[in-house]
Amino acid sequence: MTNKKRGRPARIKGADLKQAGFKYKLEHLTPEEKEERQNGRKMMKDGKMITMESTDYDYFFKNMDNVEIRLYYVNKDFFYKNVRLTSLDQLPLIEKDALANAHYAELDKQVQDTRPVAVLMIKNNQGSKQVSCYNEDEIILIGGPLHEKIVNYSTKFPFYMEQFEVTHPGTNPPAKSYLAARYKRNKENPNIYNYDPSI
Repeated sequence: MTNKKRGRPARIKGADLKQAGFKYKLEHLTPEEKEERQNGRKMMKDGKMITMESTDYDYFFKNMDNVEIRLYYVNKDFFYKNVRLTSLDQLPLIEKDALANAHYAELDKQVQDTRPVAVLMIKNNQGSKQVSCYNEDEIILIGGPLHEKIVNYSTKFPFYMEQFEVTHPGTNPPAKSYLAARYKRNKENPNIYNYDPSI
């Protein structure tokens, strides 16, 4: 698919996306969404009903593994996370990124927040002194994307989790996203945390 006059790739059209399994949201609105688009979004503010601008439904979408992938239509071009779609070859990368982000968003929901650091007030002859009960140890992460990284962390906690940035080739400019890696404390050596991709 090239522009014969200039030899450049032709602009991607909605028909191309439909052929790739995407649907145009404006052609698949629910009755509630149609009402909102026509009359605006109703919201309560300070005890009064106000009308806000409608949600932007001008996008193409595809559902994969209960994840909705959206490509927004802006000024004759399609965008995913503010990155312009220039080739249909980008679609597999976009789908992979959307599924990975949904997985790690779900992972973040499942991981419970660690308890706050306990602080003791110890009284002595000179008055009160604050002492933290949080012992920071040095741990090493084994396996996964953070392999052999050394971190100051309390070995009292059975899990360690950290986000990291990844760049997706094939997008221009390169699309970036954040993923999360989870590590579990080793039973034999508590200073080693092994990569745990189970959830």
